[in-house]
Amino acid sequence: MTLRVDGAPVPTTLRRYGPASTSEPPVLLVPGLSAGPLGFTVGGARSLVSVLVAAGRTVWTVDLGYSVRSRTRQDFTAVVESVERAIDVLDRRSDAADGHPLDAIGHSLGGHVLIAVAATGAR
Repeated sequence: MTLRVDGAPVPTTLRRYGPASTSEPPVLLVPGLSAGPLGFTVGGARSLVSVLVAAGRTVWTVDLGYSVRSRTRQDFTAVVESVERAIDVLDRRSDAADGHPLDAIGHSLGGHVLIAVAATGAR
């Protein structure tokens, strides 16, 4: 399932992998500047998405419309707001929110973005 994040200052989409609902919190993956969310790998070059799904987790990847290759400069504040809006979209979905916290993993710039989002008081 793919969702567009309306109103985000940076073009932002969410994609769900794994079950629509589990007893575990969903996981949001936020990539770094020059990578996509499927570039998260663990030992043996296994995709973190596939490892989490195999463990029964619902995984949402956020794709932000920026990359080093596109030569598009993005304002950090705009990227943070876009991820906040993506989290709001997940909060409004019954299969993502259902009373559980959201686990989030960021790589490189994605980690900095998540720290900034947490500093705003977002869940």
